[in-house]
Amino acid sequence: MFVKFRRTPMRLAASLVETRHVDGAVRPEHIASLGSIAVDPMTVAGRVAFWRELSKRLDKLGNRVVGDDERLKIFDAINAQIPLVTQGEIPALQRKNFESDERVWSHMRDMQQERAAALKARAEALMRDAAEAEAHARVAGEKAGEAKEKLDELDKGEAVTGGLGEPMTLEQWEQVLRAEGAMIADIRHRINMATLTREEFEKFLEESIEENSRLHERRDRARVRKMLRDREA
Repeated sequence: MFVKFRRTPMRLAASLVETRHVDGAVRPEHIASLGSIAVDPMTVAGRVAFWRELSKRLDKLGNRVVGDDERLKIFDAINAQIPLVTQGEIPALQRKNFESDERVWSHMRDMQQERAAALKARAEALMRDAAEAEAHARVAGEKAGEAKEKLDELDKGEAVTGGLGEPMTLEQWEQVLRAEGAMIADIRHRINMATLTREEFEKFLEESIEENSRLHERRDRARVRKMLRDREA
């Protein structure tokens, strides 16, 4: 029984082979794959992963690989091509991985903190808009109530005061508010917001936060791609 290696431009594969006599000729028989590793370069992390999986594969072949001596021969053959990781190599690999983890997770923490702050600010702005719209709605409701009372009095044949000018159209109201510095689109938006029910407003708030979150994530991805392009340039 011996280890056979097969190399491609990208990887080195090892397999366990046993020779058998068939019709007077010696023929190799494939027993099992022992795994493969990326080469050019062959990294310390790759060697760690290969040897970890190798032990598991050999354990599964306990009925075919007999005794510790045979296992040691296999280890020696593979070690010549894929060296075991030494104790001196381990700290450097750990440092590299922990530095990478610290960098990635710190960036993730900062990104999520920024996202949380942006969502809170958006939610607060929406709540302020809602409170303002509700205040305007209350005033408008009072005015509507006053007009209704006048109508009821007229229906009863009572004398009422006021109401002798031309009724103001929505366009005229918009002109008045626009003259005070309000944008026409904002005026109409606030009028529309004021007509939303509590359930509709809560749905609007939820969808707005979700949309802002997706927009924030898209901008983050775009910024990262630009940074990588700038690095390569």
